[in-house]
Amino acid sequence: MAKRLVLAAPSGRLQLETYDPPDPGPTQIQVKVLATSLNHLDWKRIKKNLFIASFPHVLGMDIVGHVVDPGESQRFQEGDLIVSIGTLGYSDGCSYQTHALVQEDSCCKGANGGVVTSSNETTAQAQARGADYAFARSDPDLDTKIKSVAPDLHLAFDTVVTEETISQIVDCCQKPETVATAIKYTGAAIDGVKLNSVYSGEIMGKTIAGQPSVAGVELGRWLWGGLDNRLGSGQITP
Repeated sequence: MAKRLVLAAPSGRLQLETYDPPDPGPTQIQVKVLATSLNHLDWKRIKKNLFIASFPHVLGMDIVGHVVDPGESQRFQEGDLIVSIGTLGYSDGCSYQTHALVQEDSCCKGANGGVVTSSNETTAQAQARGADYAFARSDPDLDTKIKSVAPDLHLAFDTVVTEETISQIVDCCQKPETVATAIKYTGAAIDGVKLNSVYSGEIMGKTIAGQPSVAGVELGRWLWGGLDNRLGSGQITP
């Protein structure tokens, strides 16, 4: 029996219920969710009622699972293990449920990988899982160590986005530099640094507000279409 966690009302608690999973549409596959995450975006959406058009609503932004119904897909078959991201604001496409509908252009086969946390004890684990370099953010020599392996660094991606993390990135990079941020930076302007907000929805063909993004569609197809091959060949390692 299919089950899901739903948000029944604004700022409410998640409630467990049974449901009938919908059939996949023309560009979708149905996935039985094996693993997900407690994504920070989910509790923020609950607290601030962000991008929730109606209730009850399903949350969950990260999906690993088996294909149970490939629909019309020529790329995926029943039983394939896939990794994908949830669709913001679309309950049927989110991960806090046993079955989710995933856009076939927004997922790839295979879901093996490693996880890196902020704990100092996990640097060895990260290296054991294929990381070329692993640094602890609390290391007093962090800037020096990063510069020693990437002396000409001009591009960086910040998923925390505070004045502290931006400043630390600036110290590690050569100017002029560009820093992509997962959320909008609201701190003081930094001379010689270009800040660009990048939203996960862009690679799914939508902006953060759910509007179509042509560039995002093309980027998503390129990224997801070749990701499984790059992982399988070792071009990308955890």
